[in-house]
Amino acid sequence: MRDFLTVDRVANQIRLRRSTYTGTFLLVEGSSDKTFYKRFVDQLVCELVETSGKPSSKQRAIEILKILEQSNFQGVLAIVDADFDRLETLLNTSHNLLCTDSHDLETMLINSPAFNKVLAEFGSEEKIAQFNRDVKLVLV
Repeated sequence: MRDFLTVDRVANQIRLRRSTYTGTFLLVEGSSDKTFYKRFVDQLVCELVETSGKPSSKQRAIEILKILEQSNFQGVLAIVDADFDRLETLLNTSHNLLCTDSHDLETMLINSPAFNKVLAEFGSEEKIAQFNRDVKLVLV
């Protein structure tokens, strides 16, 4: 049902929440992003808002942010996947729009120490060693 809400409607919902909530609104693309990022914010002062829907959750987040910024709404940020924006040289036009360091959240996790911890916990030592050898061969 949430997918059918227009970006204007979501922006208006956030504006209405401002009357009872003084914290920051953090726009994220979907439920998995919300689950991930809520570990890093103080939920007493930062409310995560999913922007999932058609045609693109990322585009919806950017449009909602623009609508709120045009009305000088304070206390809103958006985190979106970088996707191929760096290759297409699309420039970030808002200081309140944050992009992932790499393609998306999943590739950021793979590049982090967290991935190695997951492998160490659930992977077999010999398969991890073989994987590391294969990676070194590819990089050379």
